[in-house]
Amino acid sequence: MSRRGTQVVTALLGLIMLLLLGMGAMSQRLNRLLEERPAVAECLKAGGTAGQCRDASGVAAGHAAAPSP
Repeated sequence: MSRRGTQVVTALLGLIMLLLLGMGAMSQRLNRLLEERPAVAECLKAGGTAGQCRDASGVAAGHAAAPSP
């Protein structure tokens, strides 16, 4: 393999590793959120969208939900 080919393969592997690390971090963050807010988890299990469940969790936590335009 040429030097140029080796550099391309190395760059691609580096990007894949960064992508996997980012996905792992997002997964951990989501797990922590669902553990801290069981109402959100139940809403998602019931088929609610992310926006609906976010609004429901804000109201359930005693925060005023943002008015819809």
